Amino acid sequence: MQHRTSSGTPLHSAPRAFPRRGSSHTAMERYTFAVVEYLREHPGVRDVRFSRGQGVTEARLREWELLNSSSLPDDLRGFLSTTNGFQVTWCVDVGNGDVEIGNMAINRIDLITAVPLDASPPDDPWAGSGKHGVPEMANEVDGVASIVKTKHAPIFPTAAFDVGGTAGTTTRVALVFLRDGTHQVWFQDPSGKWHIVACSFSEYFQKLHAALGLPNWQLRSTPTGMDPESHRWWSWMAPENLVLDVAKGKLRRVDRLK
Repeated sequence: MQHRTSSGTPLHSAPRAFPRRGSSHTAMERYTFAVVEYLREHPGVRDVRFSRGQGVTEARLREWELLNSSSLPDDLRGFLSTTNGFQVTWCVDVGNGDVEIGNMAINRIDLITAVPLDASPPDDPWAGSGKHGVPEMANEVDGVASIVKTKHAPIFPTAAFDVGGTAGTTTRVALVFLRDGTHQVWFQDPSGKWHIVACSFSEYFQKLHAALGLPNWQLRSTPTGMDPESHRWWSWMAPENLVLDVAKGKLRRVDRLK
């Protein structure tokens, strides 16, 4: 999905910071509303369901931070203060009934819980290259699976929290806290390997909406790639041909660039 103003000027690569509470709709809310409206008007999409929670108080945000010994990044804090998690699901009639295809969600605050970056127990013979307590990354550097490469030195993760995967699957999406104080969003594929999919919550939020909740969209830009069935659904919806006007909260299809 491309993100442009009505005049065609490219927008920033991630949603702008949240306006203060009391404003009409935040930038992130407009992203979600535009996607829901587009899906409901799509002739091939059925049974679009959208639910969202009321924003949480500052006291509840501080309580989470105290319990988890971690400070929420500003963009996630802003999101939770206006929307305590959301979910959008949609179906397609495959001939013998509706089948759920799309599922995009961000967890509410009580479900943003700590997750191990290496889900394998220390005695698991199938743990692969990952060491216990060290994430098994899809792209290894110098044979060490846990490195997030920087210009000067490796930066290791210090904590990770579940921000919303797809229920009933073996995948997981985690907000990862790095030792230098920055945050990234990682995706764990069914094999247990982790992939860095965004450098902030805002960036992940935008990518999630740009993909319309299509299955396994996080793997599209990784060496693993999407499985054939997920790729077929991606080709059918062709979200890369969509333009979002954030100011108007509208999503429209454009001709593929030649």
